[in-house]
Amino acid sequence: MAEPLDPRIAAHYALGEESARLGGDAAPTLEAIRTRVLLARHLPDPPAVVMDVGGASGGYALPLAQRGYAVHLVDPWPRHVETAAQRSAAQPETPLASAKVGDARHLAAAEGSVDAVLLLGPLYHLVDVADRAAALAEALRVLRPGGVLFAAAISRFASTYDGVRSGFVADPYFEALVEGVLTDGVHRNLDPVAHPQFFTLAKRAASLRAIARVEREPSLLGASSHLMGVGIR
Repeated sequence: MAEPLDPRIAAHYALGEESARLGGDAAPTLEAIRTRVLLARHLPDPPAVVMDVGGASGGYALPLAQRGYAVHLVDPWPRHVETAAQRSAAQPETPLASAKVGDARHLAAAEGSVDAVLLLGPLYHLVDVADRAAALAEALRVLRPGGVLFAAAISRFASTYDGVRSGFVADPYFEALVEGVLTDGVHRNLDPVAHPQFFTLAKRAASLRAIARVEREPSLLGASSHLMGVGIR
């Protein structure tokens, strides 16, 4: 059973920025490109069944469907699901297998029913440890033996790095946010409508090459702002 979406997160999504955040197919962001590289590397071959939990409006789900995967998109924000369904209808030869409103902590899928689970957003928004553990447990439950879990997370140091890079570090509101993150690891943007730029916050080809060169260096993992864990059930 889905639980109500945190009103602060709902307020951010109501701004309509999430659908464009990954840049789309015409101009994907560095995050989107890098994530697609990792998905291509570790996903089983199509027509494997993929559950994209917190899949928003289909930034990853729709391209995977085009590659022949049976993709079930789940998201807690109805407008995201509606947009994903509309976009799915626009690619009738390779539509999503389903697009439904749902909760990462209470998935409707049967035990051992999917080959891969994408958690590329829920662990950002579930700020309580128990809720994150519940989302991971649900992902494990619905995975078949040998299934793959992709779990993205943001480091507690990411806000500091971003603040120094962008100049926001001198903003009193942002400084208070950073201090909170360093204390307990939770990025609290208490007013996402007034400060959408602080939401749980290159040169593309060269950046991707640089990332690939150091991706397996353990000493640098803690310095990464955006982390991806890949696990096999």
